[in-house]
Amino acid sequence: GGRAKKVSKGWGTGRHEYDLQATPSWMAGADAPLALYCSHQDQVTALPSDATLIAGNDHCPHAVVAWGSDPDRPEAISVQAHPEYPRGYADGLFEVLRDKGSITAQQASDAVSSTAAGADGRRVAAWFVTYLRRHAAASAAA
Repeated sequence: GGRAKKVSKGWGTGRHEYDLQATPSWMAGADAPLALYCSHQDQVTALPSDATLIAGNDHCPHAVVAWGSDPDRPEAISVQAHPEYPRGYADGLFEVLRDKGSITAQQASDAVSSTAAGADGRRVAAWFVTYLRRHAAASAAA
């Protein structure tokens, strides 16, 4: 398989844009780039042969991955960033990370400033709903 670890690039914080490398059928309306809020220092560093890279960037090359041999019917999907974070939550988290000393004041300021452009969390949520409905239907039919 694959590998995940804390990377030497340091924390990824703020709004990041990810280039789409594949657009499986459950990703209706997919267009590049995909923007999400992130706060992480660990990430997938290598994919197993039966995983498909969906999106990534220079900081996080394996940001969105479909796990399994068929990306249109994956066994699982992983997203390194946080589509579930609304802007206010992300901004507050960056301030907490600053206050704990995990990131610098400048990193926190830059991260908070970057969120003003918005993110695609709702679009990713719609993709997950499509995936889960298909997965449930296939499981029920089996």
